[in-house]
Amino acid sequence: MPNSLERGRQLRRVFHVLDILDRSHYGRSITEIHEEVKELTAIDVSRKTIDRDVKLLRDWGFSIEPVDTGDPKRACVWKLDKEGLGSKLNPHGTQLFSIVELLALSAASRLLFPLGGTPLWEGIQSFQKKLRSILPETTQEELERELGLWVVRGPAAKDYGDKKGAISTINRCIYENRQLRIAYKKPLEDEPRWRLLEPYAILVFENSLYLLAIDTEDDSSDGQSPKHFKLDRIEQVEQTDDRFQPDTAFDPDSFYGHSIGIYHDPDTLHFRIRVHQRVAAWACEAPFHPQQTITPDGDDVILEFDGYFNEIVPMVLKLGKFAEVLEPAQAREHMAQVGKFYQEHYGE
Repeated sequence: MPNSLERGRQLRRVFHVLDILDRSHYGRSITEIHEEVKELTAIDVSRKTIDRDVKLLRDWGFSIEPVDTGDPKRACVWKLDKEGLGSKLNPHGTQLFSIVELLALSAASRLLFPLGGTPLWEGIQSFQKKLRSILPETTQEELERELGLWVVRGPAAKDYGDKKGAISTINRCIYENRQLRIAYKKPLEDEPRWRLLEPYAILVFENSLYLLAIDTEDDSSDGQSPKHFKLDRIEQVEQTDDRFQPDTAFDPDSFYGHSIGIYHDPDTLHFRIRVHQRVAAWACEAPFHPQQTITPDGDDVILEFDGYFNEIVPMVLKLGKFAEVLEPAQAREHMAQVGKFYQEHYGE
């Protein structure tokens, strides 16, 4: 087994040991720790291995000391002194969070890079700084090695530091139900246009931030439906003194119920897509839609769900000749037009 994978297993097991000791008021014997680790991981390691894990935690700087119980059946237990760390987390003496919970939260923060430059990101960074101040240096080094086993990829991370003031104003207007004026510049427009909004939420989607709000000056048929305003295109924001009554029945989960992103339309289309056997497994691993049903069709599969044209058709095009839209008719017509275009421009 590669050393990096073996080390990853060791570190995960060590953190299990730390969690067990952290949850114990009176300490645990090596045998007891061994049994709990075996139950948690379904991997049977030796008691000597657990003993080495405890010594490793001591080397990292955790105050884990042997305690003589006077009980012949468990003469010695190992007890974690949580006063040193716990008192720093909460001066009142009550440990609000376990050590492992704090380490896990610290590790997960790397998934929040899209919030870079926002007040939330500053809060995350402040938390990380405090965590580093209370953890032994050797523990921090081992945590960084563990994090090296997790690689987060995706669109390039953004930094919304230049939008810090705007985000704070937007947050305040959302919290206080205040109308908000923004200068919004769409792509290809020469000048921004001022809009009066009723803000509901800030969304994170594909490493970009969006404001979900109702445009009060939109007279179209769906003008009272929340719309998305990309923060990159908001040049100015102004808080107003006018308050609005938010729709208490609005539910983001229902609003985006048929979407695979942040697209919304009152009307959905029923899709049936045949996926070739060559990519059928991929279609199951990376679903077209969270509500899709999968029906075998010979060696192929049929995917069926309700969704939006603008979201689903590009996904079908990515599969090329290995996917065919069976329904709806307008999607089939669009695919035929795309095929004709390709034939005219790429055919011999």
